[in-house]
Amino acid sequence: MARKLYFGREWKERGYGGLWVPFDSDPGLANLDRFSEDCGICLANLYRQLLKGSGTIDMGPAFHCYKPAVVLRGVGTHTDARSLLGRTQDEFLPESSHACGKIGGGVDGSQALLLYRRTRDAALRMGDELVRWAERQWPNYDVSVARACKNMHGVLFGTDGEWKQVMEPDWTKAKEVIEATGV
Repeated sequence: MARKLYFGREWKERGYGGLWVPFDSDPGLANLDRFSEDCGICLANLYRQLLKGSGTIDMGPAFHCYKPAVVLRGVGTHTDARSLLGRTQDEFLPESSHACGKIGGGVDGSQALLLYRRTRDAALRMGDELVRWAERQWPNYDVSVARACKNMHGVLFGTDGEWKQVMEPDWTKAKEVIEATGV
């Protein structure tokens, strides 16, 4: 029997989306706490460099951050997506695995399910598991592996396949990213 998923409190992401709900296979959300701490360090690195206003940016840990994601099109609200994930958690979370991430977004009636993974290989393996899960649960889905915080890094640096550890961002969009995230 697979482990249970535990859900945290929902929050509204500033600037780039709807409501999100975190989840973790640890009852105390410890896996999620570790990733959240890493995200804070990474984002502080990006903001500090953006606030300088010119030059190149060292992507730091964002360059090596991968998140498998499944977008369930037409599923409704984050509550509907959470319910689907809760009902199918035995299939979604094998005994040998832990999972933590967030579910939500929903600005267009679609819901994204993002999982946190530390390496590209682990993200690709989980992406394959997401395809198998999504095929059984929802007819209209897309699965991808995103790098970094795509809603910020993608705006600044373009397509993730073209990223370098140190590179020049699109400075015309830096203000948009800073304002959307509330820094």
